[in-house]
Amino acid sequence: MRDAVKKAAPRGNQPTKRTWRNKDGSQGTGDYGRLHENIKSRKQRSKKSHTIRYVVTTGSAFWGRFSEFGTEHEPARPWFKPAVDQIAGKLVDALRTELGKAIDKAARKARK
Repeated sequence: MRDAVKKAAPRGNQPTKRTWRNKDGSQGTGDYGRLHENIKSRKQRSKKSHTIRYVVTTGSAFWGRFSEFGTEHEPARPWFKPAVDQIAGKLVDALRTELGKAIDKAARKARK
């Protein structure tokens, strides 16, 4: 799923390094990188027992949500949800296959 979201992420050709002036007059800089470089998956503690949960996130690329949902000055251009919707069927099939293998393995172990 992470790879599908990375592939669907909008790409730009503008520089990623930004410079700004702070209130005290000092200069700040930041480079968060490109959106598709920041998309990551991580294991997250689940509130339910016997559950594994993984999360796909945009990491420090906070501006990804501006493109996804739009702003006051920019219309929404969804990219995250369509990528997830496109891959959801394949994900369910993969989970079904892996779960079937685990059940067969547990059944063979229980017979012994």
